[in-house]
Amino acid sequence: MLRAAGISDPISLRVAVHPLFLDRYKSLLTTLLAIWSELGVEVEIATPTMASYLDSFQNSTGIDVFIGRWNADYDDPDDFTYGLFHSRMGLYRPYISSADGDQILEEARTESRPGVRASLYRKYESFLQESGMVLPLFHDVDYRLANAKVLGLTLRGSAPYVNYAEIGKLESGAEATDSLRAGGGTIEVRLPELCTTWILHWQSTVEDAEVLPNIFETLTRDVGGARIVPWLATDFTAEQGGKRYRFRLRDDLRFHDGRKLTARDVRYSFERLLLNPDSPGGSSIHPFAARRRC
Repeated sequence: MLRAAGISDPISLRVAVHPLFLDRYKSLLTTLLAIWSELGVEVEIATPTMASYLDSFQNSTGIDVFIGRWNADYDDPDDFTYGLFHSRMGLYRPYISSADGDQILEEARTESRPGVRASLYRKYESFLQESGMVLPLFHDVDYRLANAKVLGLTLRGSAPYVNYAEIGKLESGAEATDSLRAGGGTIEVRLPELCTTWILHWQSTVEDAEVLPNIFETLTRDVGGARIVPWLATDFTAEQGGKRYRFRLRDDLRFHDGRKLTARDVRYSFERLLLNPDSPGGSSIHPFAARRRC
């Protein structure tokens, strides 16, 4: 196909690659580049660090291919389309966006009939395919569990992930019970990259999204299937066609120092999000900030 199109070897491409594909998923990237090499495609990786990879979101000048990952907030088509490819709001809009695609996405996200909504997202999926975009998706699930009888276990974020040669087990359940402590201690979880922030509203990487929820709580919670339920709030209602939301806080909530959570604390969090121009999360609600009340 390349030769028929009049393209001569070699073809040189500069690629923006998430650092995880240079570490945990290196075998996938190596195989992909080997296949391209057989086709006469030479690849230069333009983002060897997380900082340079994040910069490529906004500045794609000189970059031909983007290989990244996406951790959606909710398992809904809108998070995998509008949130990524809309020409005004999409995270990857420097790579994939168009006026025709925007029209489909804007119609789909406001459609309340499930069947019609699904058909619109199918239409957008076909639009991507017809545009020649290649968007392979996969999920990584990597869990390892060990009970109290296992000794000497060490888990790593890269191969070899488990030190199988050094682990052993206790001979009796009684000894295992005696070795357990009632509480306290330290748990270590390895991440492929450093966190970029400790401020909840400024999270921009998967690592941020994995760590910060262990520090902060939210008014609502995603329980799967695109269903949102109260969490710090006992209930919430939508008013004025979704332009205003009313939350009622639980009365048994306290901070680490014992101080009770109040509506003023929630208001402070939203004001901090909206007033700081450097907050990545502020843009998602800023256009409606003047009409929303906490």
